[in-house]
Amino acid sequence: MMRIKFNGEVIETHFKTSGEFFKSVSQNESDVWIINGFATKDEVDLDEGDELFCIAKNTLPPPEALDAMMRARHTPKLHDKLKAAKVAVCGLGGLGSHIAIMLARSGLGGLKLIDFDVVE
Repeated sequence: MMRIKFNGEVIETHFKTSGEFFKSVSQNESDVWIINGFATKDEVDLDEGDELFCIAKNTLPPPEALDAMMRARHTPKLHDKLKAAKVAVCGLGGLGSHIAIMLARSGLGGLKLIDFDVVE
């Protein structure tokens, strides 16, 4: 038995590979599998302390799992800084809209969008 983190919780498992483990917890082939911060369907040997997530397609993960995934993606210190940061984007044209999307995806704590165009 080895201890791994699954969806933010420490568990013990007897599975040796990611494929075996994910097939035991997910019956849907279209679910998203994340191993140590990387989305993959490849068969990976599991090691003590690995961090795995299984996200059902078209669903939002629970807040604690989402926070753990963002920490794995960015490292805890960077994630804490991003989560505490607030940014305003002025002008949401071609460049501003792409910047706003990337900032939102990075896990920014606050995002204020400013644009003077009116959509009728």
